[in-house]
Amino acid sequence: MYDKQRGVPQGLTRYEDLADPRFRGQICVRSANHPYNISLAASILAADGPERTEEWARGLVANMARPPQGGDRDQFRAIPAGQCGLAIANTYYLAGIGASERAEDKALFARIGVIFPNQAEGDRGTHVNISGAGLVRTAPNREAAGRFLDYLTSDKAQQMLALGNMEYPAVPDAPLHPALAAMGQFRAEPVDAARTEAHAGPALQIMQRAGWR
Repeated sequence: MYDKQRGVPQGLTRYEDLADPRFRGQICVRSANHPYNISLAASILAADGPERTEEWARGLVANMARPPQGGDRDQFRAIPAGQCGLAIANTYYLAGIGASERAEDKALFARIGVIFPNQAEGDRGTHVNISGAGLVRTAPNREAAGRFLDYLTSDKAQQMLALGNMEYPAVPDAPLHPALAAMGQFRAEPVDAARTEAHAGPALQIMQRAGWR
C-alpha cells in the first residue's frame, strides 16, 4: 500500500525491492510471527534461497519506519498519518474500509494505492494468502464433511465469501466486491501449501535473526 497523494513509489515492483535503501524509514508492517508474514517470507525463501532471503529480511528491517505492530488496518492507516510511506498489508482489509459508509473510511480508501508485486513477464506473481479447509483422516462424519467442503467450493458459497469478506473467490465465475475490483487485476503466484509449510519455520528464523520482531 502507498499514499496516492505522494504518487507511485519509483523502483518498487517486486517484494525484493522492499529491501532497497531508497525506502529507508518508510515501511510499516505487522510482526514477523504472524502467519501472513511467515507465508510471505516462506514464498521468498522458496523463490530466492536462504542467503538472498536473509539479505532481503535485513534490508527490509532497516527500511522500517517503526517497530512492527498492530494489524493490517493499522499499517495503511499509518500512511496518511505520516508515520510511514509504505505498508505491507492484505487487500481484503483495505476493501473492507472501502465498503464502509463512513466518510473517513471512504476518504482513506480513496487515498491508499495498491501495488501488486512481481508482475513482470517471467516473474512468479503476487503472493496470495489462502483460506483453506480440509478433512482429517480420523473424521467421524466423513460423508457429511465431504458434502460441506463441496458446498464451500460451490458458486453460491464462494459468492457469499467473496462479497461478504472481500476475498478473492476460489471459483473463477464468482463476482468480486466492487471495492476489491477497484484495486485492479493481478497475476497470482501459484499456491503451494505444502511448499509454504516446509519453508515456514526457516523463514521465521531468518526474519527473527534479521531483527524483525
